[in-house]
Amino acid sequence: MIQRDFPYETVNTFLRSCTDAFMPKTVQRLLRAEGVRIDVQEVTDFLDGHPSVFFLADGRYITRAGIFTNACFSIKPQRFEIESGILIIGHRCMPFADPEMLPHELSFTFSGMTIRKKCIEIASDDVLDMYRLFGEEYVPQFLGLDPGNEDRDFARNDFEIPNRIFLTVCDMRALYKKWDFSYGDRLSARLLNWNEGLIEILPVKEMRSHIFESTEENDVRERWYEHLENALISAIEKYGPCQSIEEQLACTFVDNTDVLCIPGCGSLDEYLGRTKKIVFAEYGVETRLWKKGEECTASSWRDRFESGIDVSETLYGEIGIPLPEFMVDAYILDSLYRKDKGIRDVFKRIIPSSFVLEEWQLKTFLLHLETKYVILSETYNRFTDFNKGEVRSRALKLYSALVKLICDLDSCGLPADLFPQQDLVVLSQLFAHTGHLVEALLYQENLSDKDLSAASASLEGMTFSFEDIEEILVSVMENKKKDAFSIVK
Repeated sequence: MIQRDFPYETVNTFLRSCTDAFMPKTVQRLLRAEGVRIDVQEVTDFLDGHPSVFFLADGRYITRAGIFTNACFSIKPQRFEIESGILIIGHRCMPFADPEMLPHELSFTFSGMTIRKKCIEIASDDVLDMYRLFGEEYVPQFLGLDPGNEDRDFARNDFEIPNRIFLTVCDMRALYKKWDFSYGDRLSARLLNWNEGLIEILPVKEMRSHIFESTEENDVRERWYEHLENALISAIEKYGPCQSIEEQLACTFVDNTDVLCIPGCGSLDEYLGRTKKIVFAEYGVETRLWKKGEECTASSWRDRFESGIDVSETLYGEIGIPLPEFMVDAYILDSLYRKDKGIRDVFKRIIPSSFVLEEWQLKTFLLHLETKYVILSETYNRFTDFNKGEVRSRALKLYSALVKLICDLDSCGLPADLFPQQDLVVLSQLFAHTGHLVEALLYQENLSDKDLSAASASLEGMTFSFEDIEEILVSVMENKKKDAFSIVK
């Protein structure tokens, strides 16, 4: 289990810049040089759960920076981009660039010179396909986070994308003219610095005189599409839906860098426009790449209930519920916001009424709550907490309802296969998303009215989704109980 005082910042700084394979002891020695004494197993646990670190067969680890630095990929600009002298970034650097960096934060260079960016007004329909790999459900958020839309609140219109938006793009007019660039030509891209999001691009001219002519370059690209299709199908079978499309693609390329990260490669957009075997599939309230004709589901009961949750980082061992420690803080702050009488009120909201703690668990948890309550109440300021207190309170109400439903499902004794699979997926996603929302409200200071409005709109949508699946899942449990009663009777 990773301790609270784990030096996250120091280790993450190392991981963002390390491009060589390494052992956990490498990190341990680095920390000791910084005066931090830590057990190598704790380092290993951290690396095993880190989204930007991959385990190698020989026991070593390698980071995304190590895998994708100097890796080649391809971008094929659309006709309107060339005519407008622009390059829309969108998802086109996925999965090579840091997934935490927004498209406008990436930098492009040619011959050592940084390519200038500019903000333009553009029709939404022209750009949506170039953001689709973020997940259709998240496209409005990504567009809303572009600096060009800083003054526009998409949340007020339920994240409906307007017909025209502002977007930060690369100004390519001079380069397109210099290269005599035309539709059919492409950009060969290479990631120079993963930590900084620095990408080098070079023009690649289309050498065919007509579409039926076969050239060596086109033959290489056709083989690349075949390799990508096989690799993607294999990754779906091996890793399942993962946490996002980006993670699915990262796993695909990590396992096949030798045949996919090559000069002369095609682009993901072109592949997805031609494949007959891979589709964008519904995965609960999200989207994943999946094999055509098959339902996209998680592989096990635990996957569905604990998606995105590291049980070792929760109070599961103490109370039997995978409740993250930060959630305890959030419930206590909510209690102070609501002016509750004490920890018993906090306890009732955290522990479902149907969930029975053993005596030692009850005493341990109440003592834990009381200690935390005293510490947090000493510095609590309701005035500064007022703006986000109401949203946090609603989020915790939903989280409590989710925990109760999960506990009821877990204790009903029915196997997961008896329940509608997509509803179970939605349940796990709502559990994870609500937790992330509460965590953001807890740790992000100086949230703007726009941020709170977006959080409130998101929360409203999640609540509606929960009410829909709750009715269905509870109905299944009750019907199965009636069937069991009838058989016994």
